[in-house]
Amino acid sequence: MTRAAQEHAIVHVVGALCTGGAERFVVDLLCELKQQGVAVSLAVLSSRTDPVGRAMARQLEAGGVIFATGPTARLGLRTVLWYGREIRRLAPALVHLHTANTDLAHGLMRMIYGAAPPIVRTVHSTTLKVRWDKRLALRSNRARITIGCGHEAADACRMLVTGEIATILNGVRFAWPVRDAQASQARKRALGLDVARLHYLSVGRMDAHQGGRAAGAPKAHDVLIRAWRRSRLGEAQAMLHLVGDGDLRGELESLAAGDPSILFHGVRSDVPDWLVAADCFVMPSRWEGLPLAGIEAVGTGLPCIFSDIPALKELGAPVAYWAPVDDADALGRRLKRFAEERRYPTGAATNAVRERFGVAAVARRYGELYDSILSAPLG
Repeated sequence: MTRAAQEHAIVHVVGALCTGGAERFVVDLLCELKQQGVAVSLAVLSSRTDPVGRAMARQLEAGGVIFATGPTARLGLRTVLWYGREIRRLAPALVHLHTANTDLAHGLMRMIYGAAPPIVRTVHSTTLKVRWDKRLALRSNRARITIGCGHEAADACRMLVTGEIATILNGVRFAWPVRDAQASQARKRALGLDVARLHYLSVGRMDAHQGGRAAGAPKAHDVLIRAWRRSRLGEAQAMLHLVGDGDLRGELESLAAGDPSILFHGVRSDVPDWLVAADCFVMPSRWEGLPLAGIEAVGTGLPCIFSDIPALKELGAPVAYWAPVDDADALGRRLKRFAEERRYPTGAATNAVRERFGVAAVARRYGELYDSILSAPLG
């Protein structure tokens, strides 16, 4: 494989080093690409971070990936000017954008600085509800190729962008063991959980979509909380653990008030420990791209309860229970059904998932794509 020899040949761009599937995927991908000999670096537009983001920064440093962080927490003129200077300083052969806010920053940078390197973008969501300025940027930034993180995300791209579209599935660096009963009990004890109880886990941002409320948020925590309360599993000594944070947390805590079996843990940097400890993973999302948390759960060996959407079907979970979107009653029945059946995938089935979604294979696909773009004639 003949890759560009220029230092920092490919610059990836993310909005912030904070909790989020797209951000964690990019960090894993860059560390693996660097290990495979691809010259990559990272531009982080926002100075915002959290415990998970700080862990990502340490991972980048350990992996030898150079990264630079923007001067302000929110995207504004200073950010755009800083980003333009970084691109001019690094003079990359290719810029790889992630999420619509990076497209917006790139488009504004082009208006100020003029000519810019060719771009590739990855789309990490299937929602078409993108603010007008970001939609305009997605249209005006003509990418050599737009990559959907899953087949459903690639299909959604056709409504947002022009030009060539491809699919490269998200990947994960599985640096923790496959779950089994013994490992689960050990992790429960380490986390201070009662090993005699059944533990359900949900991982995801508690963020509104475009300033809305919990009832329209992508992760549908509100549906999960209502389903849990209706299932009355808490009365049977089961526990629901919610890992994540965001502007909806107060509303969700109010919805869960009075039920001591629903626990909010905020942002955690030890999510793999929670995955191994848990007995069941729950993701009732209204929409997804190809969620990293879902990949991690299936690749850990957890039975999963999912909303019946195409993006979650793509995960190929060996043991899954399905509920219609926004149906708290149906979701409650699935929660109870798992408690009655307690089916778990085999180790062989889980290892097959890890092989499919391992970040090393994903990084090789990206490397091949970069080679084909950088070796093609301009025009």
